[in-house]
Amino acid sequence: LTYADMTVNATLTTGTVTFTGVNTFGNLTLSGGAGTTGAFIFGANQNVTGTLTGLGNSVINRIYYRSSVKGTPRTLTAATFTFTNIDMQDMVGVDSGGADSRDLSAITGGSGDCANNSGFTFTTPVNRYWVASAGTSTGSESAVTRWAATSGGAGGATSPLCQDSAFFDANSIDAGSRT
Repeated sequence: LTYADMTVNATLTTGTVTFTGVNTFGNLTLSGGAGTTGAFIFGANQNVTGTLTGLGNSVINRIYYRSSVKGTPRTLTAATFTFTNIDMQDMVGVDSGGADSRDLSAITGGSGDCANNSGFTFTTPVNRYWVASAGTSTGSESAVTRWAATSGGAGGATSPLCQDSAFFDANSIDAGSRT
């Protein structure tokens, strides 16, 4: 199918939007809502003659692009890519516009490389260390106050992305019998 312009603004709290068949769009915007279990699933390659925009809601509520078949990459071709707070798996990025906007390494909220991607440059992997705080080792894994860039360091580092390494070591536990 060919569409002159298509915008999908989906609130993906627990659901998915699946693209079947090869489609061509003028511009395509895929937005995630304030949920953490939604995904845009691609059953075939997609072509965007203009801008492909993927807007994750926040660092915590990210947008997720993946193939309908694990291990089978789907190609996203666009003149321009614009993303925030995105994680991808089994995606191939192809630039058709010449500006090459596939470098996602410094986008707002970072870009998560969930495996088997090519053509995109993702946020560089880092180490993150859980921070015990105020007499408790428990807390939200998405709170930046609970992550440090070094073992025993101060909280305030970004929460880990899927390509990062998360560590829970002796400095992460402030009392016995913590799980």
